[in-house]
Amino acid sequence: MYARNRIYAGLAIATIVILAGSFGYYYSSASAQISSLKSDGRLFCTTVSNALTTVLDVFSNTTLAMQQQIKEDNSMIATLNSTRPAGYANMTATLQGEIAQDTSILDAINSATSIDSVSGAGPCAPFY
Repeated sequence: MYARNRIYAGLAIATIVILAGSFGYYYSSASAQISSLKSDGRLFCTTVSNALTTVLDVFSNTTLAMQQQIKEDNSMIATLNSTRPAGYANMTATLQGEIAQDTSILDAINSATSIDSVSGAGPCAPFY
């Protein structure tokens, strides 16, 4: 009977050792996967942030060019109103239409680029 208890105790210890080893392996494997996912997330977030910066630069340059065009169109309308050449009504109507179109494009750009600031370390912080 004493030998049987020793065998059971030995089997229990062996089972505990095997379970502890397998849990250690799974923990190590999961830790490596988490590390890999964080690295991939960091790379993705950085790539998206860089692309967003480029797009915002393009939008900024486009906005500046369109604002300058609106100023030039308004100046041309003022000149046409002061000189009133033949057909000036059609010319001013065309320019006013272009100003309206440029203004609506600017409004769309401004609404698309108005990003609420996120408090904290930034959108990529969870990956670090």
